[in-house]
Amino acid sequence: MATESAGSQFHGYDVINRNLRARLFKTGSEFSFGKYIGSEQLGVILGQYVGDGNEMNFVNGNPNATNMALWHVGLMALAKDLARLCSSGSTIQAEALNPKFAAAFAAVCDWPAASARSDSSLLAFWVSVMSYDAPESEYTAWKDYFQAQEFSNAGGEKIIEGLLATIFLNPYFLLRA
Repeated sequence: MATESAGSQFHGYDVINRNLRARLFKTGSEFSFGKYIGSEQLGVILGQYVGDGNEMNFVNGNPNATNMALWHVGLMALAKDLARLCSSGSTIQAEALNPKFAAAFAAVCDWPAASARSDSSLLAFWVSVMSYDAPESEYTAWKDYFQAQEFSNAGGEKIIEGLLATIFLNPYFLLRA
């Protein structure tokens, strides 16, 4: 197996799964992104280290039609499932959420309330999911997009789904530097 170049590669399944678990769920959570793509075995398609223990190679890290479609399907399903927590229709238990994310999430669930649309609520949400993996200009563009008039009457569940989807699919979230 040949090692792929490091330019513009995905972080890979294991890193994204670990980041999602650490940022969104409590320590010790049984969360697995594999649930949203059908199986953890498909993680190799999303970029993963493989080898015999002595020699490891990162494979399938370069974006292509197959892995991008799988990332999209899985991350959109996760965004939708999390967003359903606003209306209690999620397969995720609210008690399983990381307290920092849960607080930011709850504040934005009240959309279109002014407090949910505030800079401070959106910043808390952004940081709880993206952490500091993206430059401030990314946050500003994201915030300005969702604070636009076209989203002023959207409900919390729909907004949360959009907020999460745009963070999850952001290159700073998915790709290595």
